[in-house]
Amino acid sequence: MAKQMQKGREAEQDAWTKMFKQGIAEMMADPRLTDDEKKKLLQDLEKPDSEWEPIKVKGKPISETIIEMRGPRV
Repeated sequence: MAKQMQKGREAEQDAWTKMFKQGIAEMMADPRLTDDEKKKLLQDLEKPDSEWEPIKVKGKPISETIIEMRGPRV
């Protein structure tokens, strides 16, 4: 049983790793980004969590918009 769980975790990690690498490859192939922008994005990915700054978004949070669109719960 433990081996099955371990294989499942490995497969899950492999899937996330594959998706991450695919995202990086798409970013590097994007012709809209300059080489300097790509370099900065790669450097930012290496930052520890403590160095990330929160994103400030104008307007209502998307969760509130979804709740309003869904309508009242019955």
